[in-house]
Amino acid sequence: MPAAGVQAAAPTRILRVGGWWKFDADAADLQSAAGACVAKLGPANAPGAGYHSVTPAFYACLRGAGWHGLARPAS
Repeated sequence: MPAAGVQAAAPTRILRVGGWWKFDADAADLQSAAGACVAKLGPANAPGAGYHSVTPAFYACLRGAGWHGLARPAS
């Protein structure tokens, strides 16, 4: 968290993720893990719709919680 009175810089790099996978987990588990990551990292690291556009910090946080980001197919 930034010091009081200091605003965190907005992340400039976005990763594209095709989907998320974790053994024996479901969408509610992903939502819970994502919420914990945003609470830890701050709102500037909130994912885009469907968790398909994420910051590197958010990706690393979910990865640390056992989630695997699947490659997004080329369009």
